[in-house]
Amino acid sequence: MKKKITIDNKKYFLIFLILSLIVLSIISLINLNVDPENIYQKKLKFFIPKAKKEKTSEIIAELRFKKKFLIIKQKTWNEREFTNILLNYTKDINCIVLGSSQVKTISVQQEPKSLANMCSSLINLGLSGASIEDYFSIFNKIRLKNIKNKKIIIGIHPWTLNFNRDSRWIYQKKDFYQYMSFILQEKEIFQDYNLENNIYLKVLKNLINFQYLNASIKKIMYGNKNLIEFNNEIEINDKDFNNEILFYDGSSFLKKPKKKIFSNKFINYKIVENYYYDKDVVEILRKSIQEINKYNEIIFLLTPYHPDVWQLKNEPIYKAMINTELTANKLAIEENIKIVGSFNPIILNCKKEEFHNLSHPSKWCLSKIDN
Repeated sequence: MKKKITIDNKKYFLIFLILSLIVLSIISLINLNVDPENIYQKKLKFFIPKAKKEKTSEIIAELRFKKKFLIIKQKTWNEREFTNILLNYTKDINCIVLGSSQVKTISVQQEPKSLANMCSSLINLGLSGASIEDYFSIFNKIRLKNIKNKKIIIGIHPWTLNFNRDSRWIYQKKDFYQYMSFILQEKEIFQDYNLENNIYLKVLKNLINFQYLNASIKKIMYGNKNLIEFNNEIEINDKDFNNEILFYDGSSFLKKPKKKIFSNKFINYKIVENYYYDKDVVEILRKSIQEINKYNEIIFLLTPYHPDVWQLKNEPIYKAMINTELTANKLAIEENIKIVGSFNPIILNCKKEEFHNLSHPSKWCLSKIDN
């Protein structure tokens, strides 16, 4: 009897395993071929949906022309593709802002304004999960496009002074490799760095990501129609805030936050304990400052964390903030560049109700950086 039960259990487990593999294979095939954010190369795809696609460049051109807000119900582009195209609109712009999502609400057009005392106009190139590899990739584009006489405002986050803190930079790896070869002038040094360590594994995992599957299904259902809208601020209602909203300068448009208690579950996001900065990264960044400052002005920007984070003295994020801010200040002094802001909200007089969560200050907080 026991033997029969054991055999049945093995049989059911095998059936479950086979069905799971079939489901995961279907999800992978959908995500690979529909690929709503253009992560995967075309040569890897078996078929490409024939839905009419609006070119990202055309969407940005319309957004810049209309000077409106873009309500994104579902992206049909890669975020790094979007910012790369936006970089083409810097001719009459005073400042270029780089950073992770913490800097995305910075604007001199939206009220309350941020950095208005140092920028008369700006383009916000903030990226979700931006890493130092993204910065170096954009530096390469700035170099190749011969962009000059701008203030390049670089968001320094607690993980910024390290390689390999995110995988999304791989979209622009060609620019990254090219810039490394240019700035180091020695390919041997560059080869010592394991650029793609764990990167492709993360990209493969995305094939079975259910959130990405949801985006793929939306793209199939809507055929890229009605996935974006252009609106004036007065036309935006509460329901629109369920979607991402971008302003024509690249900045995000978010509701005013309310004071509440936040979970600290993800507070150590991207932080590796006892590895708070990489000396090689600091030196490459130093060389980059020296190179870019020949034609532009580099400025470091530190955005504050919620006051509650500063009570977590036993967490890696606390040590990361302390070490990174000290290192950034030291580098700024040595290279004679300006540094504004701080991870410490007390310095900027940012209140608890001026944060969207523990790591993302609102524009009401960021507007105080000028002061």
